[in-house]
Amino acid sequence: MRTDSTLSAVFYPQGIEAADFLKNINEKNVILAGGLHPEIKHLYFRVGHMGSVNSNDLMSCLSAIEYALQEQHYQFTWGHSLAVFQEALRS
Repeated sequence: MRTDSTLSAVFYPQGIEAADFLKNINEKNVILAGGLHPEIKHLYFRVGHMGSVNSNDLMSCLSAIEYALQEQHYQFTWGHSLAVFQEALRS
């Protein structure tokens, strides 16, 4: 898998609490980082994908994100991100 960037900054959906979200992610043994810019750090999180990252790592990350969203009662289609990712791998 080839990526040209080493970090993605992802905005939280409206209503998601940053500290709780990152705690839920950590419960799944996935490490994501909170925002850095003081004025907006509660609005986004960071996903590092530098070095040796494979599709299994990304599947675990997506799964943990869905888990954290579910824990905060965010409405979405469970498994959708994983299905889209798997389809992209097939292409």
